[in-house]
Amino acid sequence: MPRPAAVTLGPTGQGLAARTLRASLRDQRIEVRDVTTGRLRHSRVQGALDGAVFSPDGTRLALVGRDGSVRIWHLGTGDLHVARTADDQPVRTVAFTPDGRTLAVVRITPTGEQITLHNAVTGHPRRSIDPGTTAPLTLAFGPDGHILATASTGNGTVRTWDTRTGRLQGTFRVSAEVSSLSFSPDGRTLAAGSLRGVQLWDLATLQPRATLPARTPTTLEFSPDGRTLAVADGGTAELWSVDLPDPDQAIRTICQADTDPLTPHERSAYLHNQFTDTGCPTTAR
Repeated sequence: MPRPAAVTLGPTGQGLAARTLRASLRDQRIEVRDVTTGRLRHSRVQGALDGAVFSPDGTRLALVGRDGSVRIWHLGTGDLHVARTADDQPVRTVAFTPDGRTLAVVRITPTGEQITLHNAVTGHPRRSIDPGTTAPLTLAFGPDGHILATASTGNGTVRTWDTRTGRLQGTFRVSAEVSSLSFSPDGRTLAAGSLRGVQLWDLATLQPRATLPARTPTTLEFSPDGRTLAVADGGTAELWSVDLPDPDQAIRTICQADTDPLTPHERSAYLHNQFTDTGCPTTAR
């Protein structure tokens, strides 16, 4: 049996797997089956494919063609929408936002990697992001889909972008080539995997919070409560405890101590404009 091209949970919680089969010399048939029963759910003949990615709710499948095309297959209706750009350059990777509303397509152009954010229903392009690198990119979306993290495998530079404007938000550098990225569920921490392990970065300060001596990971995934990080390298998987200190509790401790008020930068980074001019909650004074 061919190896699945993609797996996911469907809208009712059932496991779904997509696989490709040769239909002719030029075309492939892609099938979506129920993982438990093996029942065929959906099928269509498509051109030669390089990959497929399910939307988070399992209702759509992004199909990456070897010709550089990206198509969004609506499984319920059978509709197919093209995520088109000016030139269909080869595709590095595609990724849906957690809410399934946006599809990021990374293309390999003569001047470097380019990211286009598409409407994940219609395929229409919304905006482009130039990550400023010719090296292959790794990317991950924040939990609300408003932040995109990109990492260059060439020099370990990690950048965060506002997906609503396409503007750069922050930059930091990991001490080795980055192979994978993952946001914590609260969006405050970004895990970056490399040959030297997994570094956990505080996105408010752009400083590392912890380093895990894990193997070079191909996949990183936080548990829903953010206290455990799954690290997979393709053949094995490890679970690491990452129960980091709560920034809110740290702020309460600072405010209760006899110390100088927080600086404007600290208030902006941690307090989100919810507190008084002193930088501490009124209740803590």
